[in-house]
Amino acid sequence: QVLTNYIANSVKFTEGGSIRLSARRVGTWPNGQVVRFEVEDTGMGVPEGVVDQLFQAFEKEEASDGSRQGWGLGLAIVRRLADMLGAEIGYERPAGGGALFFLELVIAAPREQIASPVFAAQDPLVAETRATMQDQPSAPHLTRRTPLNCLIAEDNVENAHLLGAILNREGCETVFARDGQEAIERARDICFDIIFMDIRMPRMDGVAASRWIRERDGPNQNAPIVAVTANSNRTSTADYRRAGMSSCITKPYCSEQILSQIRDLPR
Repeated sequence: QVLTNYIANSVKFTEGGSIRLSARRVGTWPNGQVVRFEVEDTGMGVPEGVVDQLFQAFEKEEASDGSRQGWGLGLAIVRRLADMLGAEIGYERPAGGGALFFLELVIAAPREQIASPVFAAQDPLVAETRATMQDQPSAPHLTRRTPLNCLIAEDNVENAHLLGAILNREGCETVFARDGQEAIERARDICFDIIFMDIRMPRMDGVAASRWIRERDGPNQNAPIVAVTANSNRTSTADYRRAGMSSCITKPYCSEQILSQIRDLPR
């Protein structure tokens, strides 16, 4: 997922030329090999003044035509994933121009089970991706008797992967929906312990979907619904609560914010 985000960024800012993905071993640890992955492009590069803010959310830089270019949420997600993986990430400026983003991490020796449940799921939203995130350091784990059943309504695949990975690491079962319409279809048939609802989605947004769930006498009428959004000002938060949402998490979030939502749920 880190490499996918890097490549997407390179494609966005490289109008002509090339993009190169490479990997090589750079060291050995007792539990595996240290591998460095690089995504290098011949694009516009990154201005000196914003390099330090690249992996923070929603950073903007003014382009030559006066527009505001977003380095964006994708690199903020890279930071979150790197923290979960115990990996090093960064940016370098190649001698010939362009940009080079790297990822260094320990690739563990083979184990019987290496795939995180979210990436092994049959849902087509995530079935194409595999990862070993469950073997990496993370926030303190919760002790659970039975798995929680969680619905994640999110149209952005990167965001869905991240949230699903956090929940799966805690032993939760996850079901995905790409938009509000799909969320209410899932909620109509399956009883969930908690619902994580993005706000801005195609076909039906999170507010409308939450209102629909609350107004119907279905299996999730009283389930906690958590708004997951980049817009959490006082007015917006009040709108979410009027629609029946229980709480709000602001993107980009950390693992602890997600865990706090599930910690006290009945089992």
